[in-house]
Amino acid sequence: KSMVIDFQVKYPQINGLDEKTGKKVNDELKNCAMETVDKIYTNPSESVKEGVLASEYPALVSYVDYKISYMNNEFVSVVFQDYSYQGDSSTYYVNLRTRNISLKDGTVYEVKDIINTNEAFIDDWLDRMRGEAGDEAMLSELSRGQMEEALKGDSLDGVYVANFFANANGIEIGFDLNYKEDDTNNLGYAWVTAPFDFGDIREYKTKSAFWKAID
Repeated sequence: KSMVIDFQVKYPQINGLDEKTGKKVNDELKNCAMETVDKIYTNPSESVKEGVLASEYPALVSYVDYKISYMNNEFVSVVFQDYSYQGDSSTYYVNLRTRNISLKDGTVYEVKDIINTNEAFIDDWLDRMRGEAGDEAMLSELSRGQMEEALKGDSLDGVYVANFFANANGIEIGFDLNYKEDDTNNLGYAWVTAPFDFGDIREYKTKSAFWKAID
């Protein structure tokens, strides 16, 4: 049958690095940008295949834009926003993905690497998330323990994907949100991140080399 296939994926490539590190960094950026294309086209899941076959008007689409939010000689932080149809027009998604990479050795930093996700941090972070969303019900379906585990990388079946990115003022930490269609906890946000300036985040820092790279 006929179908719409349209991929417009943009991503940066960093010049001036040694060959090994440059390949590691640039492959990571490309793979992040191409994540949806890989999921729905290059290596499609069974659910995507079934959705395409069942649809009267199938569509596989991924439009990805990016922004380099922070960069110096040692580190780069890149934010990707992906708009996609993953089977047909009823499967529309907006996703936030980030990559925070050392330009010295290609290390990719995650939230769990840079933040001590203790009780004080969770309380502070949650207040900021709810302030950004303008809704005190934001994430009320989760316990503090579940929030901590999600920030450490357990997305709870893909619903809460932890992301962070740096900018000139500090860092933002939050979730790319992927609620199921009938989930009553879905407040309509594709993603939400909580901003911290460098002074506010100081008490929650780990000893990661990340912090030295952006000082």
